[in-house]
Amino acid sequence: MDQASMSKSERLAFARRKEMVKLQNAAIKALPKSSVQGISNIAWALSKIGGSAIYFGEMDIVAKAASDCVEEFKPQNLANTAGAFASMQHLSSPLFSSMSQQASLVAADFQPRELVQFLWAFACMNHPLDAFFDSLDSLVQKESSMNTSLFKNLSQQQLASIAWSCTVLAQLERPWFAHLWTTLADHADSWVIDVDDRQVKGARHLSQLYQTNLSLQLEYPNLNLSIGSELERVLSEAWQKEKVNSKCSSIHHKEVDRLLVGTGRDWVCEYTGAEYSVDLALVESKIALEIDGPTHFARNADVLLGHTVLKRRLLSASGWTVIPLPYQEWQELRGEQERMQYLHQVLHDYL
Repeated sequence: MDQASMSKSERLAFARRKEMVKLQNAAIKALPKSSVQGISNIAWALSKIGGSAIYFGEMDIVAKAASDCVEEFKPQNLANTAGAFASMQHLSSPLFSSMSQQASLVAADFQPRELVQFLWAFACMNHPLDAFFDSLDSLVQKESSMNTSLFKNLSQQQLASIAWSCTVLAQLERPWFAHLWTTLADHADSWVIDVDDRQVKGARHLSQLYQTNLSLQLEYPNLNLSIGSELERVLSEAWQKEKVNSKCSSIHHKEVDRLLVGTGRDWVCEYTGAEYSVDLALVESKIALEIDGPTHFARNADVLLGHTVLKRRLLSASGWTVIPLPYQEWQELRGEQERMQYLHQVLHDYL
């Protein structure tokens, strides 16, 4: 499927074919007797075949099977299983807690790719990973050469992904992160292909690195961790373009924007002058009304995902008051009058 570069709709059609359904049912039935490698492979395969649109009940069964033998998981099993649940945005807190504990016991055995995937998965689901970071700190303190050899094998994209994951999980005060950021800063020049044009390798990860640098400035100025002025300019320019390009108003967004006219305030739609693009903003008052659609939550629970949690945190750290408007609550309202009343209630304490 990957080699064929199937689109999302093609993948779903393929997953629903009669022979594929039989195969999936056989795999789920085999889970209780599967090895840890088999369980992690099945989880990974389901995430590749169906994505986040299907396999709700199946992933719960996978979570149960994985939890029953998680103490046998090796780093590859942990990374593939966590990555599968995160890519499907499927929440399983008990499993993630167990995987965090197991990962802390085998932290020294993680390969670069496994480390990147595992950290990203926990950051995506915004699940605590303190025990694992404790182990990483211990490794750095015990073996001063470990951090150098580990980070030396990481690509620029992998370094940026890890940095973003640490930012979401609020782990930037860790000694382990300090070594990571020092590695990034020491090789900042290699990110720039042409200094005059300030074009950077791995451009799709620039936004991750920008957010980490922003967090260091707003939330951890005491750490005095710098990445260099030239790369900061590159990140800032790339981030401004990302904010403009990511502007996309949903139906709910447009309806709220229309109803806000009745408040008598000068709301700005898709405001890009803040650290993040804000759905609706009262600029002078620094009030942001954020309309949280389905992509902001785990697919099987009303739990915010990591990227939304980080956005709120950094907006608040920069002086903005963030007012969330969850789509679940908005959908339950019937009629314009009821929704207008709801908006007035939400904004009452701020206006």
